[in-house]
Amino acid sequence: MLKSTEERYRKLARNFYKTRMPGTQLSTSGICEALTRCAADYRPGYFRVLKNALSFDVRERGYSEAAKRILLTPNPTVIPPEISPRQK
Repeated sequence: MLKSTEERYRKLARNFYKTRMPGTQLSTSGICEALTRCAADYRPGYFRVLKNALSFDVRERGYSEAAKRILLTPNPTVIPPEISPRQK
């Protein structure tokens, strides 16, 4: 991973904790819940980048299982392909 990407991910994660989880103890479930709550505020592409940034930050702190769980958090605003009607 590029150094610039790592720095961007760190900055995104810090800002997310500061704005979306102020005064809250960081936990895997807390991060996943906050991410799900704010999903409607973001475009799907940004949601994915933010999810990657949070996962990266948690993995850097030494919690690889928690990082995997964050990556598995689905975007509730996107209809899964198996449910959406097929386009011709």
